[in-house]
Amino acid sequence: MSRGNQGGNHPDNHRGIKQSLRFDEPAQPWETLASERPYVTQWLAIRRDQVRTHTGAEITYSYMERLDCVAIVAVTPDGNLLLLRQYRYPVRDWCWEIPMGGIEPDEEPESAVIRELAEEAGGQTSPSCLRYITTFYTACGAINQQCIVYLAQNVEMQAHEHEATELIHVVPLPVAEALRMARSGEMTDGMSALSLLLCAPHLTE
Repeated sequence: MSRGNQGGNHPDNHRGIKQSLRFDEPAQPWETLASERPYVTQWLAIRRDQVRTHTGAEITYSYMERLDCVAIVAVTPDGNLLLLRQYRYPVRDWCWEIPMGGIEPDEEPESAVIRELAEEAGGQTSPSCLRYITTFYTACGAINQQCIVYLAQNVEMQAHEHEATELIHVVPLPVAEALRMARSGEMTDGMSALSLLLCAPHLTE
């Protein structure tokens, strides 16, 4: 396809938009005056800060601290995607998701991908089959966590057992069906849907 007539999608148009959307953005407009962690577990901590905002007002701001995580869009040798049908107690519902999990302290993201893929989906692949896609904040107003998205190719299924607290069905689906679920809202886990859609340009429907 010729790249000479792409209208609003032309790279030069995006460059112009970025140049026009410039704001006064101090690196740290809010000042942390004091901080405490009234609740800490091995998975998360609740942090409560006394903060001076950009207006000079002093407020209390509470948020969750969690380990950064990886989200894995896993493609099998026959071209299916591995989705999880998982019961999630906080929302009392079954959700469609992709494999994901926290990065342990001092663990490389690629190692976390290999580990979580095996633990959650019984999937195995090699580091050479991993492709970094992007990184995003999971819920920037309430959690300090970042999610690192990887595309994993040639993922072989292996027999495995889930942890006692996990209620998961591993479901291989065609790429087109998985993307439809993400686009339609049937995949109600936001991190899974976003990660899958971010990988869409690299997938064959």
